[in-house]
Amino acid sequence: MKHQFTSNKLTLTATNSHQPKPIRRTFNYLVENYDDEKVTQLISALSTLTDDQVTATQVTTVTALTAGE
Repeated sequence: MKHQFTSNKLTLTATNSHQPKPIRRTFNYLVENYDDEKVTQLISALSTLTDDQVTATQVTTVTALTAGE
């Protein structure tokens, strides 16, 4: 089977003083070889802009499988 990268999706779960339930923010089309430092910087920037406290981070990768070598 041949593996071909299709997409990455970043999902952040956060809380803030305005929402009683956790908020999920999803960012599609994350590059294939993302850098953990860049993700950390994004979380920091979002926390500053929105006053959210990120409680969980998840990256979902989609890979297409095709027959072949």
